[in-house]
Order: sequence, then C-alpha cells, then structure tokens
Amino acid sequence: MPANAWWIDAYRLEFDGSWTNSGAGWSFHVVGQAPNPVHGNLMLQGNLPEAYVIRVCDKTGAVIAGGLKLLVVKRTAGEALTFDVPSLPTPPADQVANIKM
Repeated sequence: MPANAWWIDAYRLEFDGSWTNSGAGWSFHVVGQAPNPVHGNLMLQGNLPEAYVIRVCDKTGAVIAGGLKLLVVKRTAGEALTFDVPSLPTPPADQVANIKM
C-alpha cells in the first residue's frame, strides 16, 4: 500500500450485475496504516468468490496505486487474504462503466 494512501473505496458486484458501494461499510480509512498492511472486512454473498473494484485515494481524493483495481475475495476459514494492490489487474472497461462513483 502506498504511504500516501488515505482511504480505499470498494464497489461490490451484486448477483443482478449491478455494482454497489454500500456507503462507508466497504470503504477503508487507511491513514495511519499505510504503507503497512491494511486490514478490512469485505462481505461475501454466500460461499462464492466476490468481485470488487477498488480505488485507493490520497488525502486530496486523487486516485493512486495505478488507478482502479479488480479484487476477487474468496471465503476462507477465518484466514486473512493478502493482496498487493498495485499489482492487481485493472477491471474491464464495461465493468467500470456500470459503477456509479
């Protein structure tokens, strides 16, 4: 996570194909955690892997860490999943077009 990260917005792909942010529930205020690992809890719908599009922002609101990233979260038995945000793939343009940011 870049040292100048301030927060991360997360948009979840719903079963109906829409993308939701659910307010601050899936956003992480990471100031004070970065550049160390950032901890957060993203909800899953059942046992299926869940797709999220995330954006890491600095204090001014500018998107950093290489822009929008596609993050796939899977169910674990209470173990943490780790991700290197700058190396995550970029979401396809058709997915991004359906996200209301």
